[in-house]
Amino acid sequence: KFSRQNSVEGGDMELPNTITRIINIISSRDLISDLDFEKLVEGTYRVLLHRLSEQKLETTLSSIERLAFKQAYDCLVCIIFEAAKHDTNPQTLKGVLQDLNVSEGRVSVIIKGYENYCNDLRALMASTSFGQPHITDVDWRIDYRLRASGIGRVASAAYLISLKTIPSGKTDVEGSKKVEPIEFWCNSEQLYDLLTKLKDASKQVDR
Repeated sequence: KFSRQNSVEGGDMELPNTITRIINIISSRDLISDLDFEKLVEGTYRVLLHRLSEQKLETTLSSIERLAFKQAYDCLVCIIFEAAKHDTNPQTLKGVLQDLNVSEGRVSVIIKGYENYCNDLRALMASTSFGQPHITDVDWRIDYRLRASGIGRVASAAYLISLKTIPSGKTDVEGSKKVEPIEFWCNSEQLYDLLTKLKDASKQVDR
């Protein structure tokens, strides 16, 4: 059974509302021809397997309007990743896509690719999922920068975020875990967007 409440579910597979709201893009023949869709699906699997870059795929499919490409690509990445992560069988994935009103022809293209690449995707996930750095602490600093404008000098806030991370398997000369900082600047809007996404991720983990 599939639900259309806060997310669409298929077994343990969940698709966020941000994806379900634009899922119709992958069924639109006005925006993406059948031939281009086949190339897009095949290319998306290859990007996820690190056999092709997203930029190269977008260049190859330059006949697709850029926004349509980005939205369709994001939908496919989310669907494929979620299905492979939960080892969803092809029949269940087909049901999820049908429940989302994806056209039958395009469901078949996605399922065919999934059957061909699922094992490779799961093997790649298994080999990399435990190699990500762990965040142990966060520091931040706010700076005010002056910039010229039509009404004089205007102060704008800039935030320096420093994530203290421990890369998997790395230790110092004494055998302790080696902390490596990841630093980046952002403005107020970017910081708010980051916090919103972190809250959304936390809610998904708690479900």
